[in-house]
Amino acid sequence: MKNIFKGIAVLALVIAVSCSEDDAKDTQAVNKETIPLAANTVSDNVIIKGGTKEEGMPPTPNKAITLDIADSGKAAFLNEGFEINLTSNVNIVGAYLQFKDQEGAVSDSYYDIDLTENSLSNKAVNVPKVDEAFFSKTNTTTAKDDNEFTLDVDFNSDIEPGTFCYLVCVYDAEGNISEPIQVCTTVESWGGNSDLIGTWNYTKKEVTEDGETKIVLVGENGCNEYSITCEDEELFYENCTLIEYQNFTLNEDGTFTYEYKNVINNLDFGATFAECEPIFKEEYVFIEKFEGFWAYREAESSLSLVFYEQVRITDGEVENRSFANGEGIVLSDSPIELNGKTLVRINTRDNDGDGINDYTFKTFSEKSN
Repeated sequence: MKNIFKGIAVLALVIAVSCSEDDAKDTQAVNKETIPLAANTVSDNVIIKGGTKEEGMPPTPNKAITLDIADSGKAAFLNEGFEINLTSNVNIVGAYLQFKDQEGAVSDSYYDIDLTENSLSNKAVNVPKVDEAFFSKTNTTTAKDDNEFTLDVDFNSDIEPGTFCYLVCVYDAEGNISEPIQVCTTVESWGGNSDLIGTWNYTKKEVTEDGETKIVLVGENGCNEYSITCEDEELFYENCTLIEYQNFTLNEDGTFTYEYKNVINNLDFGATFAECEPIFKEEYVFIEKFEGFWAYREAESSLSLVFYEQVRITDGEVENRSFANGEGIVLSDSPIELNGKTLVRINTRDNDGDGINDYTFKTFSEKSN
């Protein structure tokens, strides 16, 4: 009995020490992220495509046009930077960006940015929205109007974890300038939450819309109903995707891998219109793999994944893509709930713009180690 109790005591001590070390690492990462970064330090170490660095203050705004950035621009990542979604009530051609520290001092310089040259369209990777909890922000192939741009600001390797603020405004071809918007952001350390380290296997998704919840388990067909008109007749059909597996591994060093395999069955539009009845393509297998870095954003309880390597396999045909530092793609930036070995990634949407979320998409994964 004494030996058994001694073994239990040693095991408990090992677990306690291990947990203590993990907690210390997490606290250290959070503490690094609270260090204020000087405005000039940030200004001197950003890389902005289409941006010209100018000394002094930006031109005085006449506030004749609007600017809305919604919730964008609040998350920044090491060696990667941040993105700001810019929307105005007119066609805009440029933006002014100036950095500011936590005490209110602004940088000695600002950036005059050609938005067309900076546009993220060159980073489009056509990531399919197989899992909305992961792919909610990655499909950048959709063309935007001239009053909407995504401003990409990259960091060089001299930017450390910490906090800073910036002022951004936009201007049109006539020289009208919007009122600046101030945003404070945190440069996240990679990793940051030891409870997330391990391999997570997808088990199900829950979609709630208009008060109704639909659950689809792994290995089941997830189908969406659509309709098209052919010879004045409305045809109803379902496109279906079966998720055979989907897993991701978050490593202690801040790297991640992610892989999924789907079996897809979509409508053949040409044949359908020719016969005026729903005709489907043959099922095909789609496999995709990603590698990159992950970060846990403490304030938002959010998991962010930025990938730099992508492998796509469509019915055996392989396509590889690689992205350099500063050109990584945000695969996921979703709020999460962690309940023991169950990880829930959550996306919400306000479909009618009334300020109330009326659509919720949850993806559930179980930890295997």
